[in-house]
Amino acid sequence: MEINRNNYESFFLLYADNELSDAEKTAVAIFVEENADLKEEFSQILQLQLPAAKFHFDKSTLVNAEDYISPLEEKLLLYLDNEAGDDLNQEITKLLGFDKEIAASFA
Repeated sequence: MEINRNNYESFFLLYADNELSDAEKTAVAIFVEENADLKEEFSQILQLQLPAAKFHFDKSTLVNAEDYISPLEEKLLLYLDNEAGDDLNQEITKLLGFDKEIAASFA
């Protein structure tokens, strides 16, 4: 795509975001020189640039004990969502009948 007066704003923004190739950056610079009335707009867009943020991601946060779902909890969720098969439904029904603590937390 070639820069012109119908699409220059996109090119200016891409230039400011450093998303253009070297050849495209040169084309923008030439376009600005040839269209002196747009120099001020180009300059203002470049002034809007924010410095690139530096992020550090701690991989230890990927596994959070609070987010862990035990196999029992997974089975209970399948049961609640009516996604458990007949065998699992029978297993959960028996478990709820035998284990009052689980039955109470399940209610």
